Amino acid sequence: MTKRNQYAVLCLDNDLINLDTLDTELSLYQSHFDIHLVTSISEGHELLRYIGAQGQKLAMVIARHSRLFDGGEFLIQLEQTIHAQSARKVLVSRTNYQDVHAILNAVNEGRLDHCLTLP
Repeated sequence: MTKRNQYAVLCLDNDLINLDTLDTELSLYQSHFDIHLVTSISEGHELLRYIGAQGQKLAMVIARHSRLFDGGEFLIQLEQTIHAQSARKVLVSRTNYQDVHAILNAVNEGRLDHCLTLP
């Protein structure tokens, strides 16, 4: 049986290059957190159920938002999952009007902790 950390980090992005970068950057913390990378919203929800079933708590979610990938809404929905309610929420987005709406929604409804904007 594989030993699991008490806490998990979830990275949600449909861009494999971005996920690879996050994986590299977060690898330093693998002794403290299980790092999970997913490429779709549905995979993110499946992983949330898995983390809960393992008795882990979600420490952080880094979710990408784009026109075709609503990471902001995923962060808002975390409030409905007991083991994810206290997770830190980071939204990664491009700087355009549509994304500003998603950011404001995430701040107002999902207790967004940080927003990173891409050029």
